[in-house]
Amino acid sequence: MATIISSALASATLRNWLIQQHRAFSADLASGSLKNWVVCVGNEAGDFSLRTENLHVLKLANLLDNQRNDLPMPELMCSNQIEFSKFTPYGAKYALVDHNRINTSMFGESAEVVAVIDHHQPEADDTLYRTASPRLIQVPTGSCASLVVNCFSPDLSGNCPILEELADLLLSAIVLDTANFKLLGEGGKATQADLAAKQWLTPRSCFAQAAASSSSSTGLKDYYKQLAAMQKDVSNLSSAQLLLRDYKQSEINSWSLGISSVPITLEAWIQEKCQGDWGKFLSALKGNADSKKLDLGCVLTHSFKAKDHTAGEDAPQPGRRLVLLASGFWMDQIFKLVKQEQPNFKSEQSLQLFPFRTQDPASINAWSTQHQAAVYVFVVENHSATRKQVTPFLIKLMEKLGTKS
Repeated sequence: MATIISSALASATLRNWLIQQHRAFSADLASGSLKNWVVCVGNEAGDFSLRTENLHVLKLANLLDNQRNDLPMPELMCSNQIEFSKFTPYGAKYALVDHNRINTSMFGESAEVVAVIDHHQPEADDTLYRTASPRLIQVPTGSCASLVVNCFSPDLSGNCPILEELADLLLSAIVLDTANFKLLGEGGKATQADLAAKQWLTPRSCFAQAAASSSSSTGLKDYYKQLAAMQKDVSNLSSAQLLLRDYKQSEINSWSLGISSVPITLEAWIQEKCQGDWGKFLSALKGNADSKKLDLGCVLTHSFKAKDHTAGEDAPQPGRRLVLLASGFWMDQIFKLVKQEQPNFKSEQSLQLFPFRTQDPASINAWSTQHQAAVYVFVVENHSATRKQVTPFLIKLMEKLGTKS
């Protein structure tokens, strides 16, 4: 990391450094040797044009494409744009950030992971990449960016300061992930690791002057409000776009699992985006699952609050909604597994899953029969649960299927 920062300083800007690195990597790839490269692998970016808050942050750091303002610069590549299997035979090594395992079908059986920084729960035995250095998996932590900062900040002092634009990028990620550093004990996600990262980054960021003044963190607080408003505004997005904007995919024993997290309640989605038609919602979910060749497509919606609706027996249950959809050749096997394991879902304390009471079950059943799909809808009664808890739960569920043959 210190080498990266020194190199970036010599290049004057982060943008210039990324351009130089891209050229050097491309040249070595063309020569057939990547043995001196460690490729940092993050998560899929989803569709950048659907994440206005991310585009805003990249714009401030001058990292947008010169021709299009809804795309990052071409040298800032995302993991879903790269064929890693082509790099591995040439000797490339990998560093994992914000996740802690790779899919060997994408990277190749010989892929070597030399670093891991993550805040997601690892597998039960936690045996992967034990020789990686750093190997920092810290749960809970509000933002993985905080762990990146805390891991490398001891080396970034004195003669090797951090670029302001890089500090701004990291601080932007953390402030969004933690809802402006709302503490875990107060219903938020921020931990001491996040607060330590904030303390180190702020005086090195564009918020240094505001933080040093009597206004304290007012500048950062206002910035968070601006980003949060952008993040929550999905009024112009279609169902298909909602499924893409914050999407992550996992592979388990050759089974494919995809989860979309959306900042809108299921009730509002169906009413506002689908004109009250469950079939339109489910068709969009199936279309996304089919296009990505998923065995199980999932949606985790924003939490429905009881105060938003008139009380009564038919009032919607408070909590987030988790929608599971399976179709195709393996549908019956997955359907059978979910039905078999459903009685145990309530005991999963990190989620507290209960069947969702829909007012229109006939519509869902009719659509499922017509489209040869299995659909389950659950209420996640643990209001603090996020995809970080849902993903390992579903991975464990899929593991019970064994290896896909």
